[in-house]
Amino acid sequence: MLFDGRRLVEQKQTTVNPSVGHKSSLDTSSKPSSSSVSSSLSSSSGDASFSESFLFHVTPVKLDRCHIVIEMFDHDSSNQPLSVGHCVIGRMGDITGHAHWIQMIKKHGLPVCMWHRIGVN
Repeated sequence: MLFDGRRLVEQKQTTVNPSVGHKSSLDTSSKPSSSSVSSSLSSSSGDASFSESFLFHVTPVKLDRCHIVIEMFDHDSSNQPLSVGHCVIGRMGDITGHAHWIQMIKKHGLPVCMWHRIGVN
């Protein structure tokens, strides 16, 4: 979800099914997105790894006050969504989220890739 201050500006959603016996979905809300997905489950740690990209259009003037919230969901046995965690990319994020945002500002118009840990809700 892309926010301008507290106002929701844009939403995107994707579902990811890791290839090794673990079903999860990554939900960043409602609009479909054209994105590339690569998922795996690390056999040594049991941790799932999701490689996902999204493109949001933000004017340079709004970059100082916008941030992106990525939420991760799984499903329980009755197929109800369970919140797993989230990360924030932008000035309101942690060190990695803030650093990613600064790189996007410096490389305006170019994609900037960075891995983020999902914090537990």
